[in-house]
Amino acid sequence: MNRLLPGLCLVVLLPLTQPAAASDWLYRMQQGDTLWDLCLKYTHKRGCWMELGKYNSIKHGRRIQPGTVIKVPASWLRTLPKVGQVGAVQGDVTYITASGEESALRQGQALMLGAGLRSGERGSATIHLGAHQRVLLRPDSQLILENASSFEQSISDVELRLESGNVEASVRKGTKSRFQIKTPAAIASVRGTRYRLAADATNKVTRSEVLDGNISFGSGETVSVPAGFGVSAKQGEPPTPPRALLPAPKLAGNAFHLPASAPIRWSANPDALAWQVDVYPPEGDQLLFSQRLSEPSFSFDDLQEQCYRLQISAIDSDGFQGLESVATLCVVAPLAPVASVSVRVSDDDIPSVSWPAVRGASQYAVTVAADKHFDTVTWHKVVSATELQLPQVVDSRAWVKVVALDEHGNRADATVQTFTTERTDWRTVLGVGLFVLVALL
Repeated sequence: MNRLLPGLCLVVLLPLTQPAAASDWLYRMQQGDTLWDLCLKYTHKRGCWMELGKYNSIKHGRRIQPGTVIKVPASWLRTLPKVGQVGAVQGDVTYITASGEESALRQGQALMLGAGLRSGERGSATIHLGAHQRVLLRPDSQLILENASSFEQSISDVELRLESGNVEASVRKGTKSRFQIKTPAAIASVRGTRYRLAADATNKVTRSEVLDGNISFGSGETVSVPAGFGVSAKQGEPPTPPRALLPAPKLAGNAFHLPASAPIRWSANPDALAWQVDVYPPEGDQLLFSQRLSEPSFSFDDLQEQCYRLQISAIDSDGFQGLESVATLCVVAPLAPVASVSVRVSDDDIPSVSWPAVRGASQYAVTVAADKHFDTVTWHKVVSATELQLPQVVDSRAWVKVVALDEHGNRADATVQTFTTERTDWRTVLGVGLFVLVALL
C-alpha cells in the first residue's frame, strides 16, 4: 500500500466566487482599423472610442499601427467572446461565469472571457485555447481566463491567472500567439513550450518547471528558464536562479502488463523526497488519477482492467517536480492458482504429475524439492502442457509445486503436493508376519 504525503500536496484554496479583477478582450489592430470602428462593432458603451484611447494610453486614435494590441474591458462588450473549450473533465470541477454564477464544468463546454475554473480534491480538467494552447488544471486549483483576443483573427493572445494550485501548459512551437499565466508572485510567458506552474496562495510563492522549450519567468525582473530547469519566486521578490530538475525515474521497462496486486517499482533517487504519479488514457490528455507517494512504488488496486499511460516524476525537498518517465500500464486479470496437483508413481518408481488447466495461463513452472520449504530444489522446468513426467527422486519423499504463468510472465500462487516413491516389499512383510504367527503358536 502506498503512503501518501498530505503535507506535500496540500493546497489552501481561497474562496473563488467570481474573478477578482476585471478581464479584458484583446484585439489586434488590422490595416484600416480605428477605435471608432472597433467600438461601434463590438461594444455597447457610449463614448467608447474616447475612453478606449485613455484605457490604452493612445493619444492619436487614427494613427494606430497594424498589429497593436488594444485592450477592451469585457464589461463594455455586447457579448463575451469564447476563448476556449473544455476537452476533458474528471471529478469535481466548477465553472464560474464573469458574473459569479456557478455550475459543474462539462466536457465540450465553451469557455467565455472572464470565467473561472475551480477543481476539487479529485477534480481536473483539460482546456483548449484556440488551436495551439492546452492547459491541464490539476486538483485543488483555481484558474481565471483573464484576457484573450478574438479567435476569429489568425493570431490569438491569451492571459490566464492562476490564483492557487497547479497547472500544466503546452503551447505549440512556431505559433505567433502570446501566452501568459499570471500568479500573485510571477508571470510565465511562452511562445512554444511545455511547462508546469504552481501557485502557493498561503506562502505567496510561485514555482515553475520547464519540460520543453523555455519560458520567461518573473514579475518586473525576469529570468529565462530552459528545458530541464525549475525556478521559483516569492511575491515582491526577484526569481531565484534556475536550477536543474531531478532526472526521470528509471523504470524496468516502458510497458507493463500486471494484475492490480502487483505494484510497479522504480529505483529511488537519494535527492527525492517524494514521487508524483499521473494516470492518463493511452491516447488523450484527460487526467484520470493523480497521486503523490513517499515510496518509489505505485499500487493501482483501483484501476480497471485496461491500458493506461503513466507519467512518473521525482520531487525534491523544495517541492520541484522533476522530469518524467512515461510508460504504458495494462492492468490484466490475476491468474488463479492451479486447483490441485496429482502425483502418480509407476511400478519402476518414476513419478508423473498432472493438474487442471488455468484460464489465462500460457505456461506452468514445475519445481521439485527435497523439503517442503523448497530450500533444496532438485529439479525445475517450465512447460505448456498440464502433465509431466518427473525425474526419479533420490530420497523416498519429495515435494512438487506448480505455478501458473501468463504470457507476460505474471505468476499465480503456487500449489504444492508431497509424494513418496518408497514401495512396500511384500515378501518381507509376509515373512515377518509368518514369523510372528509361528511364535504365537
